[in-house]
Amino acid sequence: MKIHGREKHGHLTSDIAQLAVINSTFNTWQASDCHVKSWLFDAMQPNQIKRFIRYDTAKQV
Repeated sequence: MKIHGREKHGHLTSDIAQLAVINSTFNTWQASDCHVKSWLFDAMQPNQIKRFIRYDTAKQV
């Protein structure tokens, strides 16, 4: 609910695609994606986080 309520579900469904590093808005996209990843980690048990912490994007998590 937290992810959808903040209109960030596109990070999980690819509706908000990862931008190229050279794109001028990449830093904004990356910050938003990090927020989504942190919300996912907040919902996990510590032993689950260990499995997913190395993934680069929220969609991979």
